[in-house]
This record gives sequence, structure tokens and C-alpha cells, in this order.
Amino acid sequence: MSTEFEMQVNTDSVYQSQRYSRLTDVIDEYLTHGDVNPKQLHDEMLSTIDEIIAYHTLHLTRAETFRKLITPQPCPTCDPTSITCQDHLGE
Repeated sequence: MSTEFEMQVNTDSVYQSQRYSRLTDVIDEYLTHGDVNPKQLHDEMLSTIDEIIAYHTLHLTRAETFRKLITPQPCPTCDPTSITCQDHLGE
């Protein structure tokens, strides 16, 4: 009987093999197609990386904005020594 760890390792190994195979297929398609040259493969790989960076930057910015919205901020007009402001500040 396989342990959960062994099944995970086997799954990872299968996934890695499949991922490598997909990469090989893409590179092979680019380099063996008559209308495509290596420079185009290079340029399109860079373009793809730029798109991935833009996508993740957008979502990082959105997550950071949301994090700021849900993080309590002290009121700039509050006096921490005031009993009223201590309630407001959660102290």
C-alpha cells in the first residue's frame, strides 16, 4: 500500500514529466514550422513573460489595496490619551 507521501511524489513526477513534454512540444513546433524563426520564438517568449508579470502585478496591487482597506488605521485626529479615542482605537 502506498503512503500519501509516495502518491504525492508519484503525482509530482507525472506532472513534471507532462509539463516537460508540453514545453518540448511547443519549442519543437516553433523550431520546425517553416514560417517561424528562432527570433520569433525568443520574442514571443519574452512577450509571454511580460504578460505574466503584468497579470500578477495587477493582482498584487489589488491585494495590497484590499489589505490596506482591511487593516485598521488610527484616526489622525485622535488623541490616544483620550478615553473616547481609546475606544475608537480599540485600546
